[in-house]
Amino acid sequence: MGCCGCTLATTAVTAVVFGLIESIFGLSWNILVIVIMSQRITNSTQENASVAASSSLSDVDYIEADFAPLYNFSDMTSEELWNYLNDNLKSDQAIEEHMFHVVIAALVLNAFWLITTLALAVGNAEKCKDMLKPWVAATIIITITDIAATVYFIFKAIKTGDQMDFRTSFFVNLFVFYAVMFSRGGIVIWIINIALCVFVAQRAQEIEVGKSKRMPFNTDFNIMPYSLNPPYDTFETESSSRNSKHYRPHTPPPDYEGPN
Repeated sequence: MGCCGCTLATTAVTAVVFGLIESIFGLSWNILVIVIMSQRITNSTQENASVAASSSLSDVDYIEADFAPLYNFSDMTSEELWNYLNDNLKSDQAIEEHMFHVVIAALVLNAFWLITTLALAVGNAEKCKDMLKPWVAATIIITITDIAATVYFIFKAIKTGDQMDFRTSFFVNLFVFYAVMFSRGGIVIWIINIALCVFVAQRAQEIEVGKSKRMPFNTDFNIMPYSLNPPYDTFETESSSRNSKHYRPHTPPPDYEGPN
């Protein structure tokens, strides 16, 4: 029995839906952050080249301003907050925390999760247990990774000591942003993922048991319709003043639906 009284096959379909939504969500924000941070890396390379060229032509020292203007975040509009987040993702703090490499690793995991989710959909429909097991392993690994990353970034955000409301801190505090993104919705989603892993594992076991019961012997010949257990029963009749044997298959039970 699957989740909420449904069959295990139906619960596996639910796992496919959750896997697709979560993996695509993860891939979307991973790609977006990578694109934004790549702009910082490109601009930094160009700035370093221009500074090196200017220093060779002039003796004037080049000093880069490291001080950002003060912002009143509570009065900022949504567009201004998004622009600030865009700059925050490219900040020196993000580079120092190696966030580019962290997001690259998350991108790889989400891509692998998407592939295993598609394999789960095919394996559930075709009753292939070997295509279900990778999804269970991938979901467990990603859920553990998300929990660890969320807890880590929450502690980093608390350590900064910034006292702001959640709406503002999501855009202003880099660690709050990553904590929200890695949480995928919080503890409820994590519990659902683990529960679906259990049901999908049971579905794989159900498929394996069903196949072993359906064909308990090896055979190379075609079984006649309604035949359950060859060899067939025999009965004797008189034909041309001599006994001969005629063969007939077993009578199927009332609930028999035919060979699969």
